[in-house]
Amino acid sequence: MFGIKAWAEYVMEWAAKDTYGFLTSVIFALTPLFVISAALSWKLAKMIEA
Repeated sequence: MFGIKAWAEYVMEWAAKDTYGFLTSVIFALTPLFVISAALSWKLAKMIEA
């Protein structure tokens, strides 16, 4: 079984060996979430305004 500890060690090793690749992957993974959050915040602000 591939446990959490082994996965965390793998991620830490990856981040240490390929810092820019790791950061690029994190940014690409989080960008859609930021866009969705901004859109929903804008929609909520419009609903409160009305």
